[in-house]
Amino acid sequence: MQQSTEKINLSEEGKRIGLCPQYNSGYDQLTVQENLQFIARLKGISEKDLAHNVDLIVETLNLEEFKNVRCKNLSGGNKRKLSVAMTMLVVPKIEFLDEPTTGVDPVSRRALFKMIKLLENSAILMTTHRMDEAEQLCDNIAIMVNGRFACYGSPNYLLNEYGQGY
Repeated sequence: MQQSTEKINLSEEGKRIGLCPQYNSGYDQLTVQENLQFIARLKGISEKDLAHNVDLIVETLNLEEFKNVRCKNLSGGNKRKLSVAMTMLVVPKIEFLDEPTTGVDPVSRRALFKMIKLLENSAILMTTHRMDEAEQLCDNIAIMVNGRFACYGSPNYLLNEYGQGY
């Protein structure tokens, strides 16, 4: 096997990894806009693109009226949207989403679905308890029972194999 001589810049590659943990990850003392600007700068978004990217994601996730509200004063659903937004300021190569829509209202859930679907060139690993969410967003689904994989496949395969009970 031939060794690659190409060096990988881990700090650059790290900018292309998105992580949305199960807990809300915004900084309480910063506003929605300040949280997004801070993360955008960490991810290396240029100053000329920063305002546009932040405004676009704020608009997409219906956070306009909360743009200048401190994170600690947001509802649980809006904190969750902010956490997801913070991971998607750049199009990640790999995105880890842990319960991305927990506590989010139905209209915002659809906006999040739409945004996640835009990441078609990204590898996304998502955990959820909602089968409708998995069906809409995932090419393949692994179902765990008591910490073990019980089944794996496309939504159609699982439906055909396990019927309505999957």
